[in-house]
Amino acid sequence: MNIKEWKSAGDRATWLLGNADQAAPRDHLQGMALQLRLWRYPHSGAHVSWSILLPVREFRAKKSIVREIAWDPARERKRKAGGEPDVRIRDAEL
Repeated sequence: MNIKEWKSAGDRATWLLGNADQAAPRDHLQGMALQLRLWRYPHSGAHVSWSILLPVREFRAKKSIVREIAWDPARERKRKAGGEPDVRIRDAEL
């Protein structure tokens, strides 16, 4: 992966880490609002963010969700050129 491709993938991954509530899949996030975001971006190792999403208005019967997004810059540099960064997205009900 050349430097331009890596920067583009890194920019996209950084956006996903900071905007987890906007990342796909979003269908089960309907009626949810971001309440809190925590992150861990160590110098080496995976960058991880956790977003707590709470139900609003008529969706209050739904359970809250925590969304974890993880991206490893070192692993990304070793990948072949491609469009989207290698980002892991996991959701769990609270």
